[in-house]
Amino acid sequence: FWTLGLCLVVLGVVVQSVPLMFAGIAVWAPCSQCWNSTAQVVVGDSAPPSSRTKVLSNMTSLRLVGSAVGPLLQIVMLLAMNQNHWGSSVLRAVISAGSVLWPGVLIWTLKLQDLPPLEKTPAGTGRGAAQPTFLPSDLARPVCGIPVRWWLAGTLELVSFVTCIGAGMTVKFFPLFFRVDYGFTPLEVCALSLVYPLSIASMVQVCRKVSKHLGKLNAVVLFHVLGTGCLWAMCYLRSLYVVLPLYLLRGALMNARGPIVRALIMDLVTTDMRGRWNSIQSFS
Repeated sequence: FWTLGLCLVVLGVVVQSVPLMFAGIAVWAPCSQCWNSTAQVVVGDSAPPSSRTKVLSNMTSLRLVGSAVGPLLQIVMLLAMNQNHWGSSVLRAVISAGSVLWPGVLIWTLKLQDLPPLEKTPAGTGRGAAQPTFLPSDLARPVCGIPVRWWLAGTLELVSFVTCIGAGMTVKFFPLFFRVDYGFTPLEVCALSLVYPLSIASMVQVCRKVSKHLGKLNAVVLFHVLGTGCLWAMCYLRSLYVVLPLYLLRGALMNARGPIVRALIMDLVTTDMRGRWNSIQSFS
């Protein structure tokens, strides 16, 4: 279904059919969310609690670096075609080129094997197994008849959900904002799409290191507050030389805390519930 969605989107772009694009996105989006939530659980289950944050942070950074390759290839194509204007014929070819690497994704995905969570293997339960982040007795303590683990996990998910609602109302429109308000050309928008994920990938590693000194929750709150402050500053400042760095910094700060939050939730939720619980994030 994921491949079907991609084919419909590309076909819609080539033939300039908006209904086909919408149909492709309707098929693509659920599959993409299923992959993202499942992949995080698979990687989290394969890492001991002591290094889970580092593993998820590295996974996020690598994925962001990979997502920056697309805009880089688009820049190369635009330069090779000597085109830098908002013409549909040019952009159709550039957008469609993004599907060239998809067969490789399918092949590597089909080679993956399903493994049991580390906690359920001898390596995860033996004498040398890593100690959990939270004591089981503390997480099992009931509050209003509900174990503490579910209160904590629910609170983290609720905060992430509310934050993602706000992000969905702003982040998706930033490229259009720079094109309309600042007259960005296709090359400049592609360059922005190249630098944006790279800045987040770098800040993810910074946030992980900061969490070692301040604590995970303190680091999450700090980066959230700083990112929100950058967004507020963008509302009142107009100079491109100020707005552009603030945009990159806001995105980096707000998204850098994601792996830490996911690692905390995985530490709180039992192994048999991680897949279902992690799917909650798809709603946001």
